[in-house]
Amino acid sequence: MRFPKIIPYKELLVKRHLEHVAASRFTREQAIERAKKYNLEQEVTDSIDIYGQSPDDALQDWDIYPYETEKI
Repeated sequence: MRFPKIIPYKELLVKRHLEHVAASRFTREQAIERAKKYNLEQEVTDSIDIYGQSPDDALQDWDIYPYETEKI
C-alpha cells in the first residue's frame, strides 16, 4: 500500500502563497509603476517584499487597484 507524500505545513503555506502571487493580474513592476502615480511606491514595495502580498493584494490594500469600471 502506497501512502501519499506528506507535505510539511510551512512548505504547504509557501506553495499556496506562490500560487496566489502567480495568479496576480499585475506583476511586481506594474504594481510599483501604478503606485508611483500616487506616491505609494515604497508602501506597495513593502507590502509585496516584506509582507508577502501579491501585487494585486498590495494595490487593493492601498486603494489603487483598477477595477472593471476604471480604464488601465
